[in-house]
Amino acid sequence: MTSTAPVSGANLLIRGGYVLTMDSAGDLPAGDVHLRDGVIQQIGTNLDAPGAEVIDASGKIVVPGLVDTHWHMWNTLLRGMSDGRRPPGGPDRSGYFATCGRRRQALPAG
Repeated sequence: MTSTAPVSGANLLIRGGYVLTMDSAGDLPAGDVHLRDGVIQQIGTNLDAPGAEVIDASGKIVVPGLVDTHWHMWNTLLRGMSDGRRPPGGPDRSGYFATCGRRRQALPAG
């Protein structure tokens, strides 16, 4: 299930997935997560959530809040990097671009 924003009025029960709790309580190999209006109400096993739409997560991993982490992990290294050239028609920022160019050269050097 992919969602970009909480659905107002949504009442969902994700059932039977491998729930990564991200806390000291530990993971649940066959856990349930009850959500209402995009907010977690309960995490556990064999939860009862009357009126909730049930989503079968058997054989799936249920993870809170890790959205597209592969992109953010490597992208952080490249923030502020540039090839050192001024964009066509752009302002002269030669000092800024020179600094970025030195950063870019330092990255492969370790």
